[in-house]
Amino acid sequence: MSGPSVLTDVRDGVLTVTINRPERLNAADRATAAAVRDALLPAKEDDGIRAVVLTGTGRGFCTGAELGAAGPQPLMSRTVKQTPLYEYGQVTQLIDTLDKPVIAAVNGMAVGAGLSWATACDRRIAAESARFAAIFVRRGLAPDAGISYFLPRLVGRSTATHLLISGEIIDAQQALAAGLADEVVPDGELPARAHAYAAALAAGASVAVNLARRAARTSFERTLSSALEYETWAQSIAQSTEDVREGINAFLEKRTPRFKGQ
Repeated sequence: MSGPSVLTDVRDGVLTVTINRPERLNAADRATAAAVRDALLPAKEDDGIRAVVLTGTGRGFCTGAELGAAGPQPLMSRTVKQTPLYEYGQVTQLIDTLDKPVIAAVNGMAVGAGLSWATACDRRIAAESARFAAIFVRRGLAPDAGISYFLPRLVGRSTATHLLISGEIIDAQQALAAGLADEVVPDGELPARAHAYAAALAAGASVAVNLARRAARTSFERTLSSALEYETWAQSIAQSTEDVREGINAFLEKRTPRFKGQ
């Protein structure tokens, strides 16, 4: 492989993280998984980054953990941080806790841990050639990298169970019908469409966007009472921003708001 395993670009308030191992269909070894994690970190720390796109180079989004180089590695008698799965799960957790929208631009095969990462994102825009598979059982492996948490929330328990126990590969239209993909576009339009969607979010009232994102992400763990409590707290935060005043003034003046993310 030539060049870095992960590429980054920041434009219009959007951080694009591209897995760059096209000769491996962007299969990720532990070092690549760690590089994806490190590439996402600026979105946690930089207020100028307001949305993220995760994608891959060539014909693969990410085909999961690279197998075969070191052979199966037993997990018994190890701490979590000592297991080969640690870096893959770190990416999933970081996506979940960024408090900024993360869009998966699925340009090809999203398989195994690659599918896990895609399901952790807030929206999945798929190319027509995209394929999806929770392929773990077809390799004699159990699901990992958080897919057992996110997949049932996207497609329901029955469909998630089928995908997890069969390892079936589905195409973009099947993924759209199941609720795994949110939008399908021609292959050549995917990068522009994903960037445009993320840039529109980045241009919005980012504090309110992030509070809304967190409300949706935690909804399945909340009771109605705790959801109302969260909404009351979140509304108090939103109402203290400059953007809420701009949003109200723009409405009254019948113009497009000019949000600053403050």
